[in-house]
Amino acid sequence: MIKRSIGIDIDANEIRAVQMARTGNRFHVEKTFQEKLSPKTDQPSDMLHSLIQKHGFHRRATTAVSLSGPAVFFHITNPADTDFNDKTAPQNTVPDDCFPMAASQVIVAQSSASDLYNKKISLITAVLEKSLDQNITLLKNAHLQCDFADARVFALNTAVNFHQPQFARDPGIILYAGNTHTIAAVIHNQTVIGARNIPHPKTASQPDQNTASLEPSVLLKETELTWRSVFHQKIPEKIPVVLAGRCSSQPEIQNTFDEKLHCHISHYDASRKIKYTKTKDMNSFFCIAEGLALHALAPQNTTGPNFIKTRKQKNAPDFNWKKHLYLTTSLLLLIGFMWLGGLITRKNTLENKYAKMKNDINSMCRAVLPDQQNLIDELALAQLDSHLQSTAQNYTLLASCTNRNTTPLELLRLIWDHTPNQIQVQIDNMWFATDANSIHLEAHCDSFSVPDQWRTILIKAPQFNNVEIKNRQRQSDKTVFFAMDISLVNRY
Repeated sequence: MIKRSIGIDIDANEIRAVQMARTGNRFHVEKTFQEKLSPKTDQPSDMLHSLIQKHGFHRRATTAVSLSGPAVFFHITNPADTDFNDKTAPQNTVPDDCFPMAASQVIVAQSSASDLYNKKISLITAVLEKSLDQNITLLKNAHLQCDFADARVFALNTAVNFHQPQFARDPGIILYAGNTHTIAAVIHNQTVIGARNIPHPKTASQPDQNTASLEPSVLLKETELTWRSVFHQKIPEKIPVVLAGRCSSQPEIQNTFDEKLHCHISHYDASRKIKYTKTKDMNSFFCIAEGLALHALAPQNTTGPNFIKTRKQKNAPDFNWKKHLYLTTSLLLLIGFMWLGGLITRKNTLENKYAKMKNDINSMCRAVLPDQQNLIDELALAQLDSHLQSTAQNYTLLASCTNRNTTPLELLRLIWDHTPNQIQVQIDNMWFATDANSIHLEAHCDSFSVPDQWRTILIKAPQFNNVEIKNRQRQSDKTVFFAMDISLVNRY
């Protein structure tokens, strides 16, 4: 099954997009789009609309969009200080000195902590909610459903880690130069722990836009500042550095970093794990769009937060356990009452049917045999016995709630049924235990052998568990007095 995703990277003056497909473990870039954006003449919504209408992008593919650099802010902190993803904490509890705007205007997410140099480090990312709404509206007007929104630095890190999984298990640096900003990111364990969006200087030909590239020496200083903001020390030698975007096409940047830092420099290579339909379209400027597309196709490689989901969690109401407990209890009680009402209705129906049947039988018997009153009684008794048996079968579900102990009359009948006529025994007294599971009786007979004979017969009965003879003695009238304890099995 083919699964598709579209990654859209909206820069200040350029839009880049890729449509990526996944079949099993194979990733394939089917389409690419890259167009300059003039603030005065071009509308981003028109360009995005042309993705489907003109360039053949799939309308129903999962879509992820980047958030531009000026709308994203970073703050490095100790993760033990504040957890912005904790639902139990008050919402928007952003320290006043973290970001240059009110907490109500941003959506805050905290990355996983990294333990390095005996210090726990975590990156807090804030995104202007207004900018997020603008990008979602742009895609909606272009008939694209926005499912993911991520900062460009996290999409860049996702793409680099996807192609180079061995990168940045130790601390490393990723540098990406776009048209107006350069992203400098410090990575550890494939997680962004420090980042900066560095604006480019303005040119004389375009004083309203930051289109000039950073000088290699300036980029080196900015990179050192980014590293120091995380670790408060110089960049060590032989640190791994990945260059992407314009940085990968400027040899002087590599020479400067190699000369000053003696670091291991590599260039972003999209051909390692992803195949392009048109090889000529493959360049490192699409790395952010690739990282966005991987949000849906390879979520296990995604390192950044989805700010659309983060906002939903932020605005979601707290779960009211007490309210749901009341509702559940009320529902269970309602079900119980309905079940009990059904049983009562069924019982009344059976009783009415029995009464009607009994009246019909009595009327018929009186009409056919008016002189046979005994026959009428026997028929009524048989009908009653049949009804009782039927009722017992219909109410087996309530058997555990009723008293099923054997009555004293039933116990007396059990004893007489297991007393043959040839055994001459006269019972004087008989006591039944309250649980009807044991009997104590006193009796007399003609000889000492009679109690043993009687015990032999009683013990063979399946209803009796144990029979014990006690206090056997001969009386003055030459009769033998004895006592007997009988215990019944539990089911009786």
